[in-house]
Amino acid sequence: MISHPYRIGLTRQCFDPAGKLVFDPAALEPLRSTPGVTFEFIAKATPSVTPGQAARYDAIVCRGPRVDSASLAGPLRRLRLVARFGAGVDKTDIEACTEAGVIVTNTPDAVRRPVATRSLSV
Repeated sequence: MISHPYRIGLTRQCFDPAGKLVFDPAALEPLRSTPGVTFEFIAKATPSVTPGQAARYDAIVCRGPRVDSASLAGPLRRLRLVARFGAGVDKTDIEACTEAGVIVTNTPDAVRRPVATRSLSV
């Protein structure tokens, strides 16, 4: 049993430049309604998840920032799950996460438009 609230951080990149969520706000309802779970949007956009963020959250929903060995450094790390929101896990050091016992997930359906196209000559 978890003795503290399970804390989830969502990166600032979950908002578009106009400040609107890039996903349906209804997706947050399960987080709101699950006892023992709290979530918040991380106040500052950073190029990488910081050790301080890794110490604050059990899970981070990541849309943009890198997650690497520097992100996972420090004796106070609480982070156990990185949920990538978007196409691929290019910005996540899978080896560093595996060594640190951090699970990495990806939501490929989060991006409903092609991220790469190629024209074919006929």
